[in-house]
Parts: sequence; C-alpha cells; structure tokens
Amino acid sequence: MLKKWPKKLIAEKDILKFIVDTRVPDHYKELAIKHRKQGLVNTICQSSILKDYHDFLYKLTFRENNKLTKEKFKLFEGYVKLGYSLDMKKSYAFEWFNKIVDEKQAWKIYWKYLNNDYSLPKRYTHFPRVMKNKNVINIKIRAK
Repeated sequence: MLKKWPKKLIAEKDILKFIVDTRVPDHYKELAIKHRKQGLVNTICQSSILKDYHDFLYKLTFRENNKLTKEKFKLFEGYVKLGYSLDMKKSYAFEWFNKIVDEKQAWKIYWKYLNNDYSLPKRYTHFPRVMKNKNVINIKIRAK
C-alpha cells in the first residue's frame, strides 16, 4: 500500500528567508547560515545607502557583544541618510557605532543641550565636532 504525501505546501517567502544573497562574501554566508542571520545579512547586502559599510556591518552581525540587530541597522541607515558618516578605520569605530544606534543615549544628549537647566558653567561654549557629508561642522552651544 502506498503512503500519501501530505498536501501541505511551503510558501516561497518561507523558503527565501533561508537563502543568502549570492553577493555576500562566502565567509559571511557560512556564518549567516550557522547563526541563522540570513535575513539580516541579506538586508545589509541589499542596502545601497550603506554599501561602504557592508564589511563593517557583517562584522558587527557576528560579534560576541553588542551585535547588530535590524533596529540598529535601521537607525544607522537613517544616520547615514542624513549625511553623517562613521570612520570605520578608527579603533573606536565599534564603540561609536553603538553610541550612534543607542536611541535612549542619543535622546538624553539631545535633551540636555535643549534644556535650559543644563548645568554648564556661565559663559561656557561647547564646540562638538560633527561629520556631515564628509565635512566637519562645529556646533556652537552656549550656556546662558
């Protein structure tokens, strides 16, 4: 007597989430499959905005601590869309990346500068350096 196969079909989208984009370097393909990060690796690969950061982001995906998540990826993508950049060659690049994508920390810093009660000494001027469109911008913040 022949057994009947189940008639349940698998949707194409369910299969595609396990396939790694062919443009991803082989080393990262293997890691993506091993750690089940195919979706995130494909998202990185398909981002034309972050093409200069692909290798950096792949490395962040497979770090022990402070791994890249889809939320962090979206925040960093927004950061770059606004014209800001991150020098990946610096030794502190991973640390700065985590500060950039830490939404709570970013808002705390922003709110401190907006708050009139911010405790800067009188007549104190602060010049944080910001990179935008590969130009350094000095922002002048003065306490009242």
